[in-house]
Amino acid sequence: MAIGPWLCAACGVAWIAGLAWRTPGSGLAAVARGVAGSLVAVALAWAGYLALEHAGAQVSWGEVLGGGASGALVAAAIGLVEEGAKLVGMALASVGARPGGRTVASTVLSVSAGFAALEAAISLAAAEPELALVRALLAPVAHAALSAPLALVLVGGRSGMRWIVPALLLAAALHGAADLSLATRFGRAGYAAVLLAPPVLLHLHARLGGLRAARQGAGSPRPA
Repeated sequence: MAIGPWLCAACGVAWIAGLAWRTPGSGLAAVARGVAGSLVAVALAWAGYLALEHAGAQVSWGEVLGGGASGALVAAAIGLVEEGAKLVGMALASVGARPGGRTVASTVLSVSAGFAALEAAISLAAAEPELALVRALLAPVAHAALSAPLALVLVGGRSGMRWIVPALLLAAALHGAADLSLATRFGRAGYAAVLLAPPVLLHLHARLGGLRAARQGAGSPRPA
């Protein structure tokens, strides 16, 4: 029996457990939500790919690396299927969790980690265990960066539902652009640039928001 998939699964659980202990509330409940959300996300992505194949679409990594219009369409389909599946998994993992930005960040990371680990276990089942392990260790960071726009929906709760379509489309576009960049002359540098864009933009948005709040506070009249 191949050991690679088991290493990937163990890595995913370790990621989720490590994140859960730093999440407000019950650590065991957070682990259970993260695992459940990851399993649901993988199952939905699998079903999405089966539906595309049944419709006659050829969805494969080789098509993406081929580039061109066909590669771009396949990359877009992969992004939409996987980010849509992860959004549902994240929404499920958020049930029963305490509200707050820290909890949302943990949810995004946990489901992304579990999804990435299971994806590696499936796609690299016949590969060398070392390759599968490295993929399971590093891929969660990439998946979390690509899913950063989905945090807008989770942070807003019911009011955040108005962001569900633009956030999902943005996450899918980032996912597709990251995959498609590997078929261009930019290669891994382009892939890294796409992954860095979401956290950098979120950081700049937070800094600008802090500066605006500080200026408004400085301009408000002092109490007598």
